[in-house]
Amino acid sequence: FPTEACPRGFAIDHSGHWLIATGQQSHEVALHAIDPESGQLTPGPRRKVGKGAMWVRVLSLP
Repeated sequence: FPTEACPRGFAIDHSGHWLIATGQQSHEVALHAIDPESGQLTPGPRRKVGKGAMWVRVLSLP
């Protein structure tokens, strides 16, 4: 599945509905919706996050 240039880090949120991927060369983070039945990814928004993006951490806050 096409995502960021040189994908370096990714995570799936606790609900299992979103995949977040960082691009070390694109300097962006991308959000992809996960279809719960097929697992198919649908591209969502992308945001600039600075040079060398490489980590994703999903936190569960009270």
